[in-house]
Amino acid sequence: MQSQFGNHNLILFTNRDTMKNICSKYCKAALDSSSEIVLILTYYETVKDWLIYLKNDGICVEKYKNDGSLVVIESKKGFFGLLNDFVGIMIMIRMLLGRANKLTKKGLTIISDMGVFFPNRIEDLIKHETEISTSIQDLKVKIYCVYNKLDFESLREEQKQLLDSNHYEVLSVQEGEK
Repeated sequence: MQSQFGNHNLILFTNRDTMKNICSKYCKAALDSSSEIVLILTYYETVKDWLIYLKNDGICVEKYKNDGSLVVIESKKGFFGLLNDFVGIMIMIRMLLGRANKLTKKGLTIISDMGVFFPNRIEDLIKHETEISTSIQDLKVKIYCVYNKLDFESLREEQKQLLDSNHYEVLSVQEGEK
């Protein structure tokens, strides 16, 4: 998982453990180098499970949570308001970029589990995916939109093509990859 700031990428996975392993290794490198703030928006795993997984992978979770470098929240809280209306993540991005500036970090990386949109929020998904690239292109932000392959395959063909075309890079993570 390597990308430039301003890039919006799509990652397809079939095995959650393999995906968590790859994301964890990225988080560890980004956090240990003190270069980025990492925001994980989780859906298929609980926040607690993610924090335990990261800790078990050698990341000083409490240290990074306390200094504001690691933020792990439910996807629903990142994308939807209190009344379950779609609000997007730009407010959170701007807030975390402000924090990155204060902490003299290079920028922000977002790893977002897109399962929160399935099966009933596809219009909101398409809105987010088609608007976010232009919103972040000049910002110090990297986004990895993480899709369970079964969710992605449930989309209509034109929706899949639209998502493909609105991401800088589309990656497929195979079981057992590191």
